[in-house]
Amino acid sequence: MFRSATLELIRRSLLELLRQRRVVPIASMGKPFDSQTMYGVGRESRADITDNTVIQEVVRGYLYGDRILREAQVIVATQVARDLEN
Repeated sequence: MFRSATLELIRRSLLELLRQRRVVPIASMGKPFDSQTMYGVGRESRADITDNTVIQEVVRGYLYGDRILREAQVIVATQVARDLEN
C-alpha cells in the first residue's frame, strides 16, 4: 500500500510541475477526431456514438503552449454498417 501511495504522490507532483511549465494533456475523449492533434490507431463500429468521435484514448497526447509534444493516439467510432437493400 505504501508503494502505490508514494507513486501516486510522485505522479501528481510531476503532473503539477508540467502544468506550471504549460505542458498540458490534449483533451480527446468524446471529441471529434482532429488529425492535427490526434493519431488514429483504430476504429470501432458503434451505433450509439456519432461517426468520427474519439471513444478511447490509447496514449495521452500533450501540448506545450500551442506546440504539440506528442499526438494523442486514439480509437475512433464509426457508424455500424447497415445491410444494403437492392
